[in-house]
Amino acid sequence: MGSNKLRSKILVKKDKEYIEWWDSIAFEYDSKVLSPLYPMVKNPIFKFVEGLNSKDYERVVDLGCGRGEFLGFLSRRFKEVWGIDWSKNMLRIASETHKGKKNVHLIRLDIRGLKAFYEYFDLAFSINAIAPHDASVAEDMV
Repeated sequence: MGSNKLRSKILVKKDKEYIEWWDSIAFEYDSKVLSPLYPMVKNPIFKFVEGLNSKDYERVVDLGCGRGEFLGFLSRRFKEVWGIDWSKNMLRIASETHKGKKNVHLIRLDIRGLKAFYEYFDLAFSINAIAPHDASVAEDMV
């Protein structure tokens, strides 16, 4: 077996374990992860987004959106907001949170597989998502 096929097989196994871990903590996220989006955390991203002209960016995406905490903020400022995550439980929570918001769209997808969306989004955010469990995976994500 070639080294690339072996590496792919190992990554798939690790990815499955990683996805299962995110799925397992989805409903207790607050006690497991310190999110930079929590109100008590000073985060410059909100001020940055508020300073953007929303007319320049119609379609924005949150890569690794998790439970969708950032999507509500984005949906009040942009015409079309997408949340992409690979955890079905995280997306289940995001879906409930943003039910009825016509400009919020959710997709279950590995963020390394975005070729179909090439040049679709005007602006992309990723908070706590491009911190892979295996450093060799990072180059596939950007």
